[in-house]
Amino acid sequence: MAFNGASWSYIASPSGPSAIKPSFAVSANGKIYIAYASGAYPILMRYENSEFTGTTQMATSSTNNPILAISTDGIPYVAYADASDGSNKATVTIYSNDPEGTSTYQ
Repeated sequence: MAFNGASWSYIASPSGPSAIKPSFAVSANGKIYIAYASGAYPILMRYENSEFTGTTQMATSSTNNPILAISTDGIPYVAYADASDGSNKATVTIYSNDPEGTSTYQ
């Protein structure tokens, strides 16, 4: 939803399976990002050209409660509880885009 000055209007909905515990943030240059749990993995998407694009799986293990933040230089970070071994240890991943456009995480 976006507020146009007078009322709220629908902008888009990410495609795919259920989005559990969504978190969103807007970068300083106006890019909208959403992070959510889909099944067991945290997903990051970007809103561009009237749709959510750039689906990136931010981890390969089971996670809980993803939270999204964007640094002052526009880099998205996703924090979550890593539930892969039952410990729920706090984990943070950083999104980057290499020159070929391939999304990575670390």
